[in-house]
Amino acid sequence: MNGNAWYNAPCRTWSAPAGDRLRVSGDEVSGALLINQEFDAATPYSGALEVRRRFPESALIGVRSGVTHSGSLSGNACVDDRIAAYLADGELPERKRGDRADVVCAPLPAPDPGSEPNSGAKRRSEPRTTQPTVLRTALRSARR
Repeated sequence: MNGNAWYNAPCRTWSAPAGDRLRVSGDEVSGALLINQEFDAATPYSGALEVRRRFPESALIGVRSGVTHSGSLSGNACVDDRIAAYLADGELPERKRGDRADVVCAPLPAPDPGSEPNSGAKRRSEPRTTQPTVLRTALRSARR
């Protein structure tokens, strides 16, 4: 079970009344990058698909069988390189037809309890490509 679920479990029996639901429309938003892992307990994948439907100019990166909260900039080149491209020049993955992710990435492997601490390089699911260079360029541009 995802440890994050324990933080959300009290919501099931919360005694306070629910407030009015907000109506959200992303029709006027041009270019939002969405990221969601399939088994993230805090933000269910069905919610990511709903946000994608409400923001028609968005693109969703889905992490199949991922269990962490978003998992962005954590060593997964499939996710990180797309975030860096979005931050650098607003580049979004091509939007696919249907109610699904536009890009599907594999999750990082589960941590190995026998490995040395802070050995993140061993956990990468794919080799790094352009992320560090693109991200640095994006950050420099943002400072100007």
